[in-house]
Amino acid sequence: VCSPTPGQNTSSPVNVVASGTGASGTVNHLELWVNGTKIGNYPGATMNAMVPLSAGSDAATVVEVDSKGSYIKSSTIAFTVR
Repeated sequence: VCSPTPGQNTSSPVNVVASGTGASGTVNHLELWVNGTKIGNYPGATMNAMVPLSAGSDAATVVEVDSKGSYIKSSTIAFTVR
């Protein structure tokens, strides 16, 4: 996850930017989860999403998925919306 950075204070909508490396497989798409809710799938190994969120503490998780639908790896960051 490139943006937001861990611990960042940001405003809504939050620009979530990420890229996958496919360290253990070829990345088919990235999944974006915010506070345990799936926001969407983003084709390929990069994503740039604007996510409207209410003020408070949040956590975004980006999951790399291969062409067979299998999990490769994930990354989670915590940030605050003011």
